[in-house]
Amino acid sequence: MTPVEGRIARRDRWIVAVIVVLTVLLIGYNVVMFYGPSFLLRGKAIESLTLYDVDRGTEERVPLPRHGTVFLHFWATWCSSCVAELPVLAPYERRVTIIGILKEPVRLDHLRAFAVPWSNYRGSDETFSSFMVSGVPTTVVVRDRVVVAVHPGPLSREVIESWLEDNSR
Repeated sequence: MTPVEGRIARRDRWIVAVIVVLTVLLIGYNVVMFYGPSFLLRGKAIESLTLYDVDRGTEERVPLPRHGTVFLHFWATWCSSCVAELPVLAPYERRVTIIGILKEPVRLDHLRAFAVPWSNYRGSDETFSSFMVSGVPTTVVVRDRVVVAVHPGPLSREVIESWLEDNSR
């Protein structure tokens, strides 16, 4: 092997090593961002949230009930998968407390047109980051004021039923 070929081979090995390290870092980052909230938030106690009431135009302290299940549903009026899951959540509105936490920009005309039966508030960036919500829709399940599950992405009836089944045990 000539000296030039040796330098090219070393350079190629370095390029491959950098690509492998970057790939591992990107995969690790995505795994942590997707599964991290489930691991890191589970067991966190929550008594109340400070949210912006879009109807009243005021910031309010929203207490969570001491007992029972609450769905903190992070969503956006401009998000098509968020809007598509509203009919999936609606039948459970009488069985659990649902608190909608909206990501900006909030389209009030859309919110009213959807006729969402539960209370919806605008969440601050701090609210979204404290729950590690990087994308909507995301649902945080709180039971007796303690986080028990986090579900990034659209909900299905099966997922909701499994949460409620766990609650009856």
